[in-house]
Amino acid sequence: MLDNLYNRRFSVFLGSFLILIFGDLFLPIQDKNLVQTILLVQNIAFSFILFIHESIKIKRLVGVVFLVTIITRLIPLIGYDGSLGFALIYIIYFALISYEILKALQKQQAVGLEMISAAFCGYILLGVLASIVFFTMDRSSEAFTSTAVNKEYADYLYFSFITLLTIGYGDITPTSELSQKLVIIVALIGHFYTVFVMAVVIGKFLSSSNKPS
Repeated sequence: MLDNLYNRRFSVFLGSFLILIFGDLFLPIQDKNLVQTILLVQNIAFSFILFIHESIKIKRLVGVVFLVTIITRLIPLIGYDGSLGFALIYIIYFALISYEILKALQKQQAVGLEMISAAFCGYILLGVLASIVFFTMDRSSEAFTSTAVNKEYADYLYFSFITLLTIGYGDITPTSELSQKLVIIVALIGHFYTVFVMAVVIGKFLSSSNKPS
């Protein structure tokens, strides 16, 4: 059972990311912060399947990160601002997941559903991390302006992917020098990731297609 789940870990994890991005359309809960907390927690919970075959130390580290992430995410719901702590913890989470994804991309010998899912997971994870950083920055120093009356986390999630895709509708705009530089960095990383992953996938495809049958 666990082996079958592990063999499909990236496609399952990609499904969890899709729930994270689009799940608020289907949850009949008025409290948007609670909805985003539920969606983020389910995503982090599903990330455990990436570490099924890792050492006990890695599993413990992931467990600690998971618990601390939940705590820092729940703190704002009871009246305290825990956005900075949540951002720092999510960076650690991002590093752990990115390592697993890059390792899987290197090990995969043929282009298939799992390799494509792993590549998508990495890109979406980058967008989610950027959204949390943008959200935390704006909470502390009003770094962004928006056409929306009240900005919520979903607005930053939307803006992070608009930035990664370099679409730029202009409804959310970085106003401080730091936020402007950060947006540039996110866009550059997004382009680099796309080129890097495409090179890996094409290389694997050519390598597998050139092997004698």
